[in-house]
Amino acid sequence: MKGLLICLSVLFLLVCPCLAQPSASTYVSISATVIQGIAITKATGLSFGTLTVGTGNHSIAPTQPNVGFFTISGQSGANVSVTFPNSVPMSDGSGHTIAFAPATPIWNTANSQTLGYQTFPTVTGGTVSFSSTGELYVWFGGSVNTNGIPVGSYSGSYTIDITY
Repeated sequence: MKGLLICLSVLFLLVCPCLAQPSASTYVSISATVIQGIAITKATGLSFGTLTVGTGNHSIAPTQPNVGFFTISGQSGANVSVTFPNSVPMSDGSGHTIAFAPATPIWNTANSQTLGYQTFPTVTGGTVSFSSTGELYVWFGGSVNTNGIPVGSYSGSYTIDITY
């Protein structure tokens, strides 16, 4: 009899629908913010011209004419982190190097190197904002020392990184 009760109980569970909540649902919101991508254009490179071996330190300030210059576009009014190298090796391609020591760059939201520019907090950059039209202009200079450097034509790359 006990076996019959167990069989009937199992059969009852298999045949009878289980009592459960009939259904449930909920929702979560979906959102997206679309911003303008960042575009960097090298307007001009920095050239020290022809230097003489052994004449020491040669500097070009970011406020002088013919310095390195970038134009940047992005989301209007957005804050961006701008990062620069704190030194750049320049090579002659024959195993000789000369160190380029960057000066602290300057920036402006207008294309003016002389009026209304600001200096980055450090030689390696800082946080700045795009203009209301999404523009940012950056100028850089620095120095090289020709003491003890072999004669040659030296070049290197100054890299700028920008992130929202």
